[in-house]
Amino acid sequence: MMIEGAYNLRDLGGKPGFGGRRVKAGLLFRSGSLSRYSPAAVEAILGLGLSLVVDLRSDPERLHGPTPPPLEAIPHWRMASESLGDPRPLLDLCLGGASGSDAMRDIYRTMPIAQAEAFRVLFGHIVRGRTPLLFHCAAGKDRTGVASALLLALLGVEHDAIMADFACSNAARPLTRAMFLAYAGQELASSEALWSPILDADPAYLGAMFDELTRQYGDITGYADAVLRLSPKDIETLRETLLE
Repeated sequence: MMIEGAYNLRDLGGKPGFGGRRVKAGLLFRSGSLSRYSPAAVEAILGLGLSLVVDLRSDPERLHGPTPPPLEAIPHWRMASESLGDPRPLLDLCLGGASGSDAMRDIYRTMPIAQAEAFRVLFGHIVRGRTPLLFHCAAGKDRTGVASALLLALLGVEHDAIMADFACSNAARPLTRAMFLAYAGQELASSEALWSPILDADPAYLGAMFDELTRQYGDITGYADAVLRLSPKDIETLRETLLE
């Protein structure tokens, strides 16, 4: 699905899952900040019939990039406390000489636990039938990318297809860069070679996450049970809701 003037938006539908079934189109949408949408894109989103928007950003991110008023009229769930959206600790590591790629892999290894509260809410709404649903963070790459990958894995989407969907966020990199510099400070442009990996949608980051889930929980269903608190019945409901 292409909506001109939208930021890192895509429908998760169409991908093959368990038993040759496909993820239904028009039910789940992932995106970057809605503050970056053109007026025409806002109108197009209103036409999707969304029942809920899940905003994974921090309060400072929301103040910096407020959701357009017409989209605020859609019911929202907002993350109450969130630290990942603050790039300064990661920037300090990169500017201090640490490898940005290594730091990002470390973040991805911990994100399914660090973001467990938000992911439980997101998956719970889907299980309870709150679709069509759109979920987003700031860039639509990290928090949103991990949530998408976990969901697609539970639906039986193949690893390569999950990685390909994740890498699609690289198409929005110029806008992501501009947003990052506006938020963190334009003076950082001169040191971009050091922190550039922060902006990448590198499948190696997601690979590190899946490897860590396998190490800790055995597989995606083990994680879903232990962390997301999804029962086998919940997972079956998720699949019946989202696969055709």
